[in-house]
Amino acid sequence: MKDFRVLNIVDSEMEVTNQRIAIIELVEVEYQDFGLLNSDYRPYIFGSEGKRFIVDFNSYLTKSIIEKAQNEEIVRLNLSEFRFREEIKNGQREEIAYHKNVHLIGFEETPFDSLQLDDISYSISLDLNKRLENAFEDLKEDTTNPLVIAHLQSSDRKANVYLVAKDPNDKMYYGILETEFTDKRQLMGIPESNIHAIEVREVSMKPFGAKKYIEEGIKE
Repeated sequence: MKDFRVLNIVDSEMEVTNQRIAIIELVEVEYQDFGLLNSDYRPYIFGSEGKRFIVDFNSYLTKSIIEKAQNEEIVRLNLSEFRFREEIKNGQREEIAYHKNVHLIGFEETPFDSLQLDDISYSISLDLNKRLENAFEDLKEDTTNPLVIAHLQSSDRKANVYLVAKDPNDKMYYGILETEFTDKRQLMGIPESNIHAIEVREVSMKPFGAKKYIEEGIKE
């Protein structure tokens, strides 16, 4: 158990899963020993730069933390309930704590180990978006399975990334992410510099529609 003060709370949501989360910035308190024996008062100090803790917004824990923040009270957390991951934000490495009630796609268990979601998320134009959607519909009608570039596993969820196309102009591979826990399909781009870090596996032995997109680029 460790004690913290709350610096900031932001209402947000996870990419891919769209789970509503609270991004809570906490700073550990440092108790001061002034030799005050037999006293319930424990003076402490705390800094101005904290760490980010990610918790399900609708959980009891988040509600409790918000209440304590409003009353400027200490928050006591069991750190064994969190998973700590190093991520790169704005070029800086940062350790972020995810509570076990946050649904994570487990990059640490897959070939995506060296990649973060920020590295592979990509803003795709409406025109390209539509062409990829059409390609995906064609693949669904095929009797063979598309090329799966990764199975993303978490403790109780899984997702597939289907490689659909390669655009030689911007050196990006494009794919469609599907998960078991949301009806939403997400189009995503993976930089060519990162694609070699991914173990490409083919589900079907026969050629299938997606390969022409990979080899020839996206056609009108």
